[in-house]
Amino acid sequence: MIAGLKKLTFSLLPERQKQKIWLDKVGAERMHFHYSFGLQPSFVVSRGNKTWTARSSTTDGHEPGVVKWIADNRNKTDVFFDVGASFGFFTALTAQLSPRADIHSFEPSIYFRTWLNENLRPVPAAQRHLIKKFAGASNGPQTITLDHYSTSAGKVPGLVKMDVDGAETEVLKGSEKLLGNGHTCWLIEVHPTDLPNFHSDVDQLLALVPNTMGIRYLYGLRSGLQPWQDQRASEEREDFFICLFPKNKRNEIHW
Repeated sequence: MIAGLKKLTFSLLPERQKQKIWLDKVGAERMHFHYSFGLQPSFVVSRGNKTWTARSSTTDGHEPGVVKWIADNRNKTDVFFDVGASFGFFTALTAQLSPRADIHSFEPSIYFRTWLNENLRPVPAAQRHLIKKFAGASNGPQTITLDHYSTSAGKVPGLVKMDVDGAETEVLKGSEKLLGNGHTCWLIEVHPTDLPNFHSDVDQLLALVPNTMGIRYLYGLRSGLQPWQDQRASEEREDFFICLFPKNKRNEIHW
């Protein structure tokens, strides 16, 4: 009963107070990464996090193909949407690569926002925006479409990075205008085994990409630096990335 009361009391606390408790109890730690192409970003995560400790202890330990793409195409991050920001690795990376970037981080989890806030802290207040909702196919109390957000904020992203654990199709359903604007590039982590949880699959996801957009694929996310390729793999059991880009701007992108 006492434990239940404590849990209820905690649930009623304001967000900042909850996050202070988590930071005091769990702690925060800055992880430093090393990439074979010379980049050495860092970001703040929960102290002793085994997954991120393992990744930071290995050269090219976290999605090097995606990190390199962002580093080589940092001119695309003048306005950056980090959809499913989690702890904030790509938020922090973009802030370090492009100090003038206008960063919009979408993260519905109050727990992850505890450390995401720490990664947003160095970004000037006018350039950091934290959206506490799920990006999705419709607008509601807990969801928002990227089209609606882009219009209401008056911001058109040069790059959208997305990692939403199977809700990829839902997000693209609410992004018709952004997909067709001839400007925005997308880096989307596709989760083949999680898409069915949202009544979708990879074919249905790709069917939402307009003909004006090109697609390239990045497989082997946990196997060091891999090349982007034009051909889709015959089997897609593990997570992979796709890059969507306006076809008429393909030659402007560094691969």
